[in-house]
Amino acid sequence: MSELNLPATIFLFFTFVSISIAADTLTPSRQLFDGETLVSANGTFALGFFSPSGTTNRYLGIWYHNLADHAAVWVANRRSPLNNLNGTFSITVNGSLHVLSLGNSAPLWSSPSFPNSSPNFISQLLDSGNLVVRAVNSSSILWQSFDYPTDTMLPGMKLGPYLTTGLDRNLTAWLSPSDPSPGNYTIGIYAEGVPQLVLRTSGGWLWRGGPWNGFGFSGAGPTQFYDISLYRVFLSGFNVTKEEIFYYFNTVNGAITTLTMDHNGTIRRNEWAASSENWNIDWLAPSDYCDFFPACGTNGMCDTSSSPVCRCVEGFDDDFMLVPGAKLPDTREAVEDMSIDLDGCRARCLMNCSCQAYARADLSQGGIGCIIWTAEIIDLRVYADGGQDFFVRVAEMSLFQFTQVVNATNNFSNANKLGEGGFGPVYKGKLLEGEDVAIKRLSARSGQGVEEFKNELMLIAKLQHRNLVRLLGCCIHAEEKMLIYEFMPNKSLDLFLFTDVDRGRELCWTRRFHIIEGIAQGLLYLHKHSRLRVIHRDLKASNILLDADMNPKISDFGLARIFDANQTQENTRRIVGTYGYMSPEYAFKGLFSVKSDVFSFGALLLEIVSGKRTTGFHEFGSSCNLLAYAWVLWNDETWMELVDPALDKQFRRDEVARCIYVALLCVQENAEDRPDMSDVVSMLGNENLCFHGVKEPAFFTMKIAPDSKHPFELHVNNSFNQLSVSVVAGR
Repeated sequence: MSELNLPATIFLFFTFVSISIAADTLTPSRQLFDGETLVSANGTFALGFFSPSGTTNRYLGIWYHNLADHAAVWVANRRSPLNNLNGTFSITVNGSLHVLSLGNSAPLWSSPSFPNSSPNFISQLLDSGNLVVRAVNSSSILWQSFDYPTDTMLPGMKLGPYLTTGLDRNLTAWLSPSDPSPGNYTIGIYAEGVPQLVLRTSGGWLWRGGPWNGFGFSGAGPTQFYDISLYRVFLSGFNVTKEEIFYYFNTVNGAITTLTMDHNGTIRRNEWAASSENWNIDWLAPSDYCDFFPACGTNGMCDTSSSPVCRCVEGFDDDFMLVPGAKLPDTREAVEDMSIDLDGCRARCLMNCSCQAYARADLSQGGIGCIIWTAEIIDLRVYADGGQDFFVRVAEMSLFQFTQVVNATNNFSNANKLGEGGFGPVYKGKLLEGEDVAIKRLSARSGQGVEEFKNELMLIAKLQHRNLVRLLGCCIHAEEKMLIYEFMPNKSLDLFLFTDVDRGRELCWTRRFHIIEGIAQGLLYLHKHSRLRVIHRDLKASNILLDADMNPKISDFGLARIFDANQTQENTRRIVGTYGYMSPEYAFKGLFSVKSDVFSFGALLLEIVSGKRTTGFHEFGSSCNLLAYAWVLWNDETWMELVDPALDKQFRRDEVARCIYVALLCVQENAEDRPDMSDVVSMLGNENLCFHGVKEPAFFTMKIAPDSKHPFELHVNNSFNQLSVSVVAGR
């Protein structure tokens, strides 16, 4: 990267009334007054009081003593400035550092004390710029400013968390050029999953440097933090131990280099140019559109050399696509294994149907270790120069051989049969790799099955979310058509809600609320955050599958429809679905939209709370259905009667009340009165949610026609003009 002169506004100029006291050490018998400085042994750094430009407030800070620019690299009392020149800096007999205003006993800033240690403490400013506290005649550091950085990282400093103490050594921006109090931007090492460098704001992640790859951070741009041309001045490393995770750098040949977090959210690596007496920028981030997290969303790839810059990641059957020059994607849910090479990594990924992608963990030493992604691919980009190889299997579908399926199901034996699905039987199978799968076999007698098979095949293969069942592949052989899914050992939600009391007791309230939130997140993804805008059209308890940890997965996308970005609703003459979950505008007019799914979610939510089916009319006394029954109880403030007796009164009242209220909003007769799923998710998580009046739900006075020759008929009151329609019953 070419050298750039920093704009004058970037660096802060300070006012000093400075008299060096020609010492680098402070003792309990000596105070440092405003106007005096400590200077490190070789004259590299100074410590004293200063005022940033644009203010008369005084702060205790450290700066390069022998450079023309005296920008502070560390500030002690950044939250508590002095408004006069009466500041003092001292060390107590217990080893605590204090910034005081003369005449006030309460310190504006202080460091920890060590009352059980030696009473002979000193504080010393080192030539590294590190202010330390130690006992006299001891080299053991008890406290150091390097553990509490402000906006600047110096050579020898560590950036990253102490795992044993919970201390985060992050850089935090100044609030403004004249105010060093903590601002809106922080950069540090995020330790969850595979550790990575992250720039954050109060609103979330802004930029991701990615994981360390042996030479540098994967997402630090073409220079990679280790550009060979910079080796003359800059060497860096990354350490992970049980006690701490940290990035560090050092300089050689007398170079002066810093890493700064600007108040405007830009992180820079600067090198001092003695000839011009100014700082040059060696590297900065974010530097382009693809740097902003996550530029292209889930399963997208950002490339500034292409137009448009975002495109979907594509995979191949039973193999992987090489993405060269990649910034590795988000590693929060990735797994690292340093014991296997790249070939071993590929083999492991092939054996795991949940594996989305893999890459080398360490490019040094010829390339060792492996990172495997099993969650969504987020924040992937490519560089024309730099990056590393990334092998991806996103949105990929395996084509299984018919013999594989026959062997996996023991020739479709009854012992392997799980039940009847929407278009035919469902079998449990075991692949050669030992993985359990669920296999949906299209029935030859199903007139609707072929269309639904194609729809589900094309649609769900493009969707990736933790609350959607994952399609692993398909098998097409002669007249046979099958879909192969990940296996859900706890089967479907309706078995727990409606089978018997014992099963209902297995669903404690905590689990039910977790399931509710998961279903809501899955629907929100379908409606808003996936690459496709999807209306499910058949959300119900039997289509919610539960994995080994009782996490919900929305399944059965045979009736789902894809909407254009600007499309709000669609009309159909073929009304298919399941009675009790269909919205009135769909049942009577064939109109469906995201609000149709919201209605189904509301009905399902009431079922989860009550343990009762929406269609169990005989259970609800004078009320004709569960929706009406819940509304009456809510208005009578007797909603506790709705709660499933299997819970044995062991539940959080506030959460249950919130769920009933949200459910009643979702089943409103008019679609425009219903919330969208983003509002639903927000309300479910809001412990301070205010309850307002709720209108009568749809189908409030609906009755079933017992002698109907159709699968069912709906007879409604005058609000529907005595309309009677026939509906193809759901599966």
